Amino acid sequence: MRDLERVDGHHPGVALTEKRERFIRLVSQGMSNAEASRLVGVNRKTGIRWRFGRTILNRAGEPVHYPPVRTTAHPPRSPACKDEHMADMRRRSLEPPPGAPQIQHKPGLANEMLRELAPLLAEEGIDVDDIDVPDLETLQAAMNRAVERSNMARFTPVGKAREHAVTTLRLVVDAVIEEDTTLAAAILESVPPESPDGKATVAGCIGVALGLLDDWLTGADRHAPKDLGQRVTLPSGHWLGERAATDILALARKGRAYRSLDTLLTRQGGKQVLYGSALALAAALRTWSSDTGTQATELTRTTLR
Repeated sequence: MRDLERVDGHHPGVALTEKRERFIRLVSQGMSNAEASRLVGVNRKTGIRWRFGRTILNRAGEPVHYPPVRTTAHPPRSPACKDEHMADMRRRSLEPPPGAPQIQHKPGLANEMLRELAPLLAEEGIDVDDIDVPDLETLQAAMNRAVERSNMARFTPVGKAREHAVTTLRLVVDAVIEEDTTLAAAILESVPPESPDGKATVAGCIGVALGLLDDWLTGADRHAPKDLGQRVTLPSGHWLGERAATDILALARKGRAYRSLDTLLTRQGGKQVLYGSALALAAALRTWSSDTGTQATELTRTTLR
C-alpha cells in the first residue's frame, strides 16, 4: 500500500536539519525557493530564511550565524554585512543625508548604452551603426526620448515580471510588519539591478511600489480606506531608506511618487529608494490594517498586486 504520509520520500517526522540539507541541495541546483520549500515540506518563509541566511542567539546568548545558500546557477549577491552580522533594515541612529551624486568613468559605457537604446532609436529613424542626423540637438532629443521610454519599461514591469516584483514586495512587507527586519533586508539585498529572465529587479520593485502608493494614498484605489494618506506614518525607530520613504509618502499623497522617479533616484540613490519604497508600503498597509481590522499579512495578498 502506498504510504500517503510520505512527502517526496521523507516521513513527516524527519529531522529539520535533514530537510534543510535537502533544501540546500535543491536550491544549489537552480530550483526556486518556492518549489524547493514545497518539495521538502517546509513553509516558504522557512525556505527564505535558509536561502538568505540569518543570525540568531543560542541558549547561551551567543550569536550563531547561518550562512545563505550559495547556488551554482545564480550565486546570490553578498548581503551588506559587518562582523558576520546580516544587513538589517533597522538602524541604531538616524540615517545620514544622502551624499552628492558620484560621477564615475566607465570605459565603453556610452557605446553600451547606445546599443541598448538601438531598437528605440531605430524607431526615431536613427541607425546607431551609421548615425546621420542634421545636428547634435536632433540626436540629443531622440536620445532623451529613447532613455525616457527605456526607463518607463524598466520601472513598469508587466506579466510575469510584475508578478515576481509583487511577490518580492509581499515578502519584504510581511517581514517588516512581523519585525523580521534582517529577513526583509536580505530579500532586498538579493534583488538584482537587471534580470534577463524576467525575475524581480530593483527598478521593477520600485516602480510597482510607487504606483501602488500613488493609488492608495490619493484614494484612486477605491478599496483603500478613506483619507489613508493623511494617517500613514513610518514605523517608530530608525530605518534604512527612511529619508527616501518620507519623501515617497509626501509625493504619493499628491499622486506624484511614480512621476518623481528621476528626482527621487538623483536625490536619494537607488538602494535608498528601493528600501524606502518597501518601508512606505509596509507603513501604508499597517495603517490600512488598523483602519479595517484586517490582518496586514492578508492585505499584502489582496491589495499588493
